[in-house]
Amino acid sequence: MRHCLPPQVILLLCMVLHLGDHRPVFNNPKGLTMHELYLLLAKVPELEKHLLDQLSTEEQNALNKKFEEAKDDEEKVAELEKDILEAKQKVQFYHAKMQELVLYKSRCDNRLNEISEKVVGDKREAELLSKKYEEKCMQVGDVASKLTIEEATFRDIQVTVMVGSPLLYIKCIGNCMVLILFRRQMILF
Repeated sequence: MRHCLPPQVILLLCMVLHLGDHRPVFNNPKGLTMHELYLLLAKVPELEKHLLDQLSTEEQNALNKKFEEAKDDEEKVAELEKDILEAKQKVQFYHAKMQELVLYKSRCDNRLNEISEKVVGDKREAELLSKKYEEKCMQVGDVASKLTIEEATFRDIQVTVMVGSPLLYIKCIGNCMVLILFRRQMILF
């Protein structure tokens, strides 16, 4: 991963590494990346003993104190860089999870739309079938009322036939007897 450094830092890096001109730092003789060079410069340099001995005790104590502060700051920076790296990893992780959620939500929305369309179609079909059912019920009611009327008419006719049948029978028997008597007389004479 390459980091963008300000031009002043790049110039300083070139001078420290004796690169001379402003050639890209990643072409340096040691083959270090920009981030590695930045980390190299960020480290606290060791105090050289022969230079330290030339200072007074008070200056040495102040320098040692500053050196300890610089080391503490370096540890804090390293810890912060670690936290930043963890935060970046978390951001990448949550970004990936968010994309998965967005994809899942779009799938759910598509499925919901399909189901909604199916429900609307089923409602239309149910209404159509309900109307057909009501029409059939009305037709059955009409047929039932006609059947009731025809049954009543049939019963009236049947009652009339039942009442009239014995009379016809009696008439028929009377006519038959007359016919038999007539034939008998013809035979006798």
